[in-house]
Amino acid sequence: MQGQINYTRIVLPSTPVGIIAREELSLKLDENSAKKLILLNAPAGFGKSTLINYFLQNKKRAFGWIRLHSDINSSYILLLYIIEALRKINIAFGKETLNTLELLGTDPKRIISQEPALRSIMNIFSNEFSSVFNDEITLVLDDLHELSSQTWLKSFIEQLLHETPDNFKIIITTRYLTDLNISSLKAKRNIFEITQKELALSPVEFSILAKKLYNIDYSGDDASNLVKYMGGWVTGIHLLLQVSEPGSKVDIESSGALPENLFNFFAEEVLALLADDIRDFLLKTSFLEVFDAGFCDQLLNMTESQRIIDHLSGRNIFIETVRNTESNNPTAVKYSYNQLFRGFLKEKAAALPGMQLQELYGDIAKLYYSNGSGEAAFEFYLLAGKEETALNILKEIFRDNFQQSNFEKLWNYVSAFSGQFSDRDKYLHFYRGILLKYYKGSIEEALVSLNRAIEIDETEPELKFFISCAHLKAEILLTLGKGRINEAIEILNNVLSEKASPLENAKTYHLLGNAYFNINKPDISESYLAKALTICGTEPSTELEHDIYSMLGNIKIIKGDFVQSHHYYELALNKTNGLFKKIVILGNLTVLYSRSGKFTGAWDSLIKSKELLTKFRTPIFELIVKMSEYALWFEMGDYNSGLKIAGEIKEMALRSNSSNYIFLSYQFLGECSYYSGNPVKAIEFYHLSRKFIDESNEADEILLSLLIAVSKIKQELTEDTETKLLRAYTYLDAINSNYDKTIAGYYLAAYYHERGNTDTAAKYFEKTLELASEKEYNSFLLREYLFSDKLFTMPDSSSIHRNIIRSIRLNILELSESGWINNEYRTHLKNFIDGNYDIKMNIFGGVEFFVKNEPVAESLWKRKKRKLILCCLLLNRGNHLSKDRIIDLFFRESSIENSDNLFHQAISNIRSALKSASNTGNETSERQYIVYEGKQLKIAPGISIFSDASEFERLLEKVSATGDTSVKTDLLKIAVNLYKGEALEGFYEPWCEQVRSEFRTKFIKACEILLTNLFQADDYEEAEIYSEKLLQSEPFNETANVISISSLYRSGKSVRAKEKLSELRSLYKTELNENIPAQLERKFSALFE
Repeated sequence: MQGQINYTRIVLPSTPVGIIAREELSLKLDENSAKKLILLNAPAGFGKSTLINYFLQNKKRAFGWIRLHSDINSSYILLLYIIEALRKINIAFGKETLNTLELLGTDPKRIISQEPALRSIMNIFSNEFSSVFNDEITLVLDDLHELSSQTWLKSFIEQLLHETPDNFKIIITTRYLTDLNISSLKAKRNIFEITQKELALSPVEFSILAKKLYNIDYSGDDASNLVKYMGGWVTGIHLLLQVSEPGSKVDIESSGALPENLFNFFAEEVLALLADDIRDFLLKTSFLEVFDAGFCDQLLNMTESQRIIDHLSGRNIFIETVRNTESNNPTAVKYSYNQLFRGFLKEKAAALPGMQLQELYGDIAKLYYSNGSGEAAFEFYLLAGKEETALNILKEIFRDNFQQSNFEKLWNYVSAFSGQFSDRDKYLHFYRGILLKYYKGSIEEALVSLNRAIEIDETEPELKFFISCAHLKAEILLTLGKGRINEAIEILNNVLSEKASPLENAKTYHLLGNAYFNINKPDISESYLAKALTICGTEPSTELEHDIYSMLGNIKIIKGDFVQSHHYYELALNKTNGLFKKIVILGNLTVLYSRSGKFTGAWDSLIKSKELLTKFRTPIFELIVKMSEYALWFEMGDYNSGLKIAGEIKEMALRSNSSNYIFLSYQFLGECSYYSGNPVKAIEFYHLSRKFIDESNEADEILLSLLIAVSKIKQELTEDTETKLLRAYTYLDAINSNYDKTIAGYYLAAYYHERGNTDTAAKYFEKTLELASEKEYNSFLLREYLFSDKLFTMPDSSSIHRNIIRSIRLNILELSESGWINNEYRTHLKNFIDGNYDIKMNIFGGVEFFVKNEPVAESLWKRKKRKLILCCLLLNRGNHLSKDRIIDLFFRESSIENSDNLFHQAISNIRSALKSASNTGNETSERQYIVYEGKQLKIAPGISIFSDASEFERLLEKVSATGDTSVKTDLLKIAVNLYKGEALEGFYEPWCEQVRSEFRTKFIKACEILLTNLFQADDYEEAEIYSEKLLQSEPFNETANVISISSLYRSGKSVRAKEKLSELRSLYKTELNENIPAQLERKFSALFE
């Protein structure tokens, strides 16, 4: 990464000897230094950089300086310069941001543009800046006009101006105002501008300069006239005085009209006054951006370079000193010319005779190369016309630059060769093919370049080169898909050879495995991957091993072996630090966790992949992350979110013109449409999907036919539908694709159920449940249960059936508690839960019962005690009570004979009340909800129960089990919100009082933990809300009162906080006739102080 930085550009240029202090401008700069942006906008030679240099150094401000150059051709490179400039202030800064940027260089498979990603990295940059720098830090971007042709500049500067901390200040110098959006800064008065008008020398300043530097006395009208004549142009005045007679004033009236290009006119005069050897030195060294005396001596075969440099510095002839931070010698100095002067010199040098100029370029190139500066040498060898030598250097530097994401630089290098030379060189075609694929994203054009490289190689065969071309071509064909995969297989088989190196063959085997995976032949794919792994056992390659394990994980997830898939993905993650490979693996893990019903794990993986995506956003990887996000929403049954994401995937796929992704996007839209209750629309999407199917892929065709058949089950129960379902089931069973086989089996059961063939339906359903239970296909069953529970409500035929239904209900309940799902879907799940349980009981804030979500009316209870008996039964673990226990609790005061009669009357009333509530509309239920046998009152087998009390306790158990504070907080919110009031309100039996007391204690403890978490997370608004909830039942609770008042105060509501404290004092006096405890008063005093 350091090779991309020219460190001389982040060193402050030395201040020219004998400058004059521009006190008025320095004072204005000081007065406006708190503003976000200081902008100096004036033509060349008005002293912009000198003024800022003088101001910052004299005010002892902490600043970083970057002298911009047109070869900074990406925001990625500019950000590196900014980081390094700020690290000169504090070396602790930039480690996290640089580490992120380093990740971009660890994986050579980059796709298209890097600029959007680098704009996203500004979030990391800003956070790190805030953690390292507390004081104001200024960044100087000197000569911004040098980057005016860069399309990314506007958005990047906007990020710097609007997305960085307030203590990050920016100073920009520029010859003209580039397309920057600074209107908002102007509106907020957060910008200070200095223009040519302010920078122009005043007559007083000119008089001081003329006397101090040139020993010429100017005053009054003479000074005013000359300044007016020169427009206050600092550099022009210097030039005018340098060509005048020593100690003499310039006679403006006799000088005649000045040429249009005033700088060149005066520079020509300055050059004419110099000795021949100095003129020659200036012209020949003008091609060097930075130089030192030793380099110039070697280049010009002389020993006088230092003397000439000293002479130029002494005469103040536009030479600048730059400290050499790359040298071990802290006193080592390098030099550069004023940019205007250098441009003038290069223009003059270009007029040298052709042979002499090419020889100079060649000498510079040789010298750079011998000093280890290959890239600088490359450019001068091209200028010298030595393209073959330049190509050899390109071969040396291509890989490192590619790994460092220097795509635009490499593209410029490859494009710099002459057309004739480029057309006949295979390496340039190969490099162009790589860049077209990974940088430009032009897959078809990349294939053309690669074919040309292979064609040229046939005349001059080179095995290693040919294998590299074959691998790249295979990757391109696999990307194109649809009919090109068999071509890739043929190419790869042709490059397998004993003459190839073991790792080259291993790479070929891996690509063959990839190819066969893409045409749904996983067994063949695995055999090739096994061969590749065997070679890696003796010829280790971490990168290749990662690719192999990743592919094995893909195969296992398609086969439905989720445990093995997870194993391989974890191995792959441990084999790479590459950003992009991690994005892919995390995307795959999201899909895997989603399908196995581990939705929290899926969410965590999705968040990690999204975080990585912000660091380097490219279309292909954005698509991968979107597809994994779709998998999560779809598998958990949130079809509205799924439809939205599927639509975005479709648009992205259409833009990329990728048949495979377009095929999948329409399939996604069809799936979500079906489960949203629109099978007709689903079939339309499936037919659109078929237009983009790879006709050679039998599995895709069968699966698509399966989806269409599923969508028709409720519309037409034809034999054709049955045939397609059976065909899919048989085919998937034959290729061991268990996950998709489960889906086919389930819908065969649904088909036969719709036709009234319940025995066959039950057979397929039981097989489906057994396989799903064994393989952990939890989300599929959850989705189907949410969609329709018809099959699940068939008579229970196995313990697996009953256990799975219980597990599904629990999964739905836990999913509804997840903090990351959207409110619309949470409401949908809550409504489903309410309607899915046979009996629902609420005891907080009053006792109420529901049967199949229908309330049990109070009028149905002939005695209050009978309602309470049912409540006691449901609260008791195991949902059973002995007759003796019920009589002891409720009929102790009655005689034995009378209590027995009252007991049976109570049971009869409970049964009739539940039955009446369940008989809604025209439906009549004969289902028994409670049974009495063996002197035990029980809930009938198969009856599902929900109670707010048991849910409250289950949530608190989960709180105790997790170590994640944010998860604790989310669970506590749900639990606390369940507590709508005291338990068993209105009932005063001793056991009711005990239950009430136990739940009140748990509620208070839960609230106190929740309040502490919210307050520590600075979530003062939520802390205030939940404080009030606790205070409604416990007005003297210390934790709630302290956090309530502290939250008000810290959120800026100090008046209300003090009012609340006054109210608390009054409450203590009124209710307890006491003052607030002393330790509590001290806490409030400390708060308000």
